[in-house]
Amino acid sequence: MSELSRRVEQVRTVLAERPDSVKFGKFPPGRASADRELPAGLAEVLAITDGPRGGEIVVYSAAELARQRFQLIGVEAVADPDAWMRFATLNDEPLLVHRETGEVWWFPDTGVVWMDSFEFEKLADDVEAFMTDWLLGDGYLGICVSDDDWARLLVELGWADDDDSED
Repeated sequence: MSELSRRVEQVRTVLAERPDSVKFGKFPPGRASADRELPAGLAEVLAITDGPRGGEIVVYSAAELARQRFQLIGVEAVADPDAWMRFATLNDEPLLVHRETGEVWWFPDTGVVWMDSFEFEKLADDVEAFMTDWLLGDGYLGICVSDDDWARLLVELGWADDDDSED
């Protein structure tokens, strides 16, 4: 079992025990996708959990990906707009996966609207690493509000370190 599969199973168990789990996240069952247009690695992640949500990060389901009409034309930070697919959002801002390499990139918060940003940075080598390290790991605290319910759950599970607890 991969680390991602193990974490998804564990977080499903923990969320099922909480009556207020809706404020934390949701990790629906996986669904195999026959969509050959999905970027490298994305179909494998959706087979584990199709459309998961944790805190401020929402990963689209295969059905949502098939319906989306997202374009990056005119976004100067992105050299080749057609090479990217929005597969998730962070605070309603796009998280992109490169269609061929599977790398996950984002527009870091620079105080401007993402489409006007000149900053476009790699978050993870692939979607599985993004899921394990950012959605279900310590990286979440670096890119999201670190005192939200999801962040506290990640710390509770031992998947993230709360630096404030060392004071």
